[in-house]
Amino acid sequence: MEGYVLKVVSGDDHEKDADPSVAERVLADVDRLFTEICRNIIRGELRLHGDVPESLHSRVTLHGDGALAHDARRIMHETLTYLGGPARGTFMDDTFPDVIGRRSVASAVLDIHSDLEGNVLLHGPDDDVAAFSDINLVRVTEMAGVLTRAYNGGIMGIIVKDPKRRGHYAITSGNGLIPLIYVPTVPSYDREDFAAAGPVIAMGTVVRDEENRIVELRAVENCYTFPVAVFLRGISSEGDVGLVYPLEGIPSYYARTATWYLKCDELGLESSAKSWDECVIGFHRRFVSLWASYEDGTLDNPKIRDILDMMRPPET
Repeated sequence: MEGYVLKVVSGDDHEKDADPSVAERVLADVDRLFTEICRNIIRGELRLHGDVPESLHSRVTLHGDGALAHDARRIMHETLTYLGGPARGTFMDDTFPDVIGRRSVASAVLDIHSDLEGNVLLHGPDDDVAAFSDINLVRVTEMAGVLTRAYNGGIMGIIVKDPKRRGHYAITSGNGLIPLIYVPTVPSYDREDFAAAGPVIAMGTVVRDEENRIVELRAVENCYTFPVAVFLRGISSEGDVGLVYPLEGIPSYYARTATWYLKCDELGLESSAKSWDECVIGFHRRFVSLWASYEDGTLDNPKIRDILDMMRPPET
């Protein structure tokens, strides 16, 4: 983590270190904030519906050198800077669109503020160090304690006829059926087309239960197909890779075997599983493994090497 500052200092004198017991608590809070941000990045990048497996972020540390660690530190710096100021605008909504993830991030920031006990957290890259000491307590507490169970969003999956509700539909990504309720203006032929379209993103009001599980998608006005899934980084339990040229996979679903597929013919990658989450995680695992063989020189396919050359970030 060369060139990045994380230090707890006295509120009266930034050249003086805070009490070690205070610094220890605050830095533990910072580490939790970092982990929550990693989880948000992974969930958004892989479009996961369920929880982010610990294996995908447990190896990513605050002091790590990977692309994911670098991006998480940048977002953490921006988040602390934003919440440490007036906190006006839509930064939190834009950066953490998932309500549950945004709540966890705000909760970690509240703990940092509380445990500082009047001291100051210096954070950020060497050329942009900021001092975090105060927050808009009402606004951040509101973010951390939001109890809303319904919010605008989208669910990716396959639309099928709901076996429990005659004439209705449900959406599934492989982990059970989620009832789907269209607005009355959506005609029946559109609903039939959506069910025949294969993988789609249905937009509406996402409803969660008290355990944060998605239980319904209401007020659905439209569904969008996504013929290609685009990823700006490869993420697996073995490592992560930031890309300048995206990794693309073609998603498909075979109803007869209830199986998801994600393929990239150009790189010879294919993953299949009974759920989208398992399928996309497997796809990324295969890509990161391919990248490792490219890096260590054991990949002998010149066409694939040329493609990975284009995806490779410039040396810094």
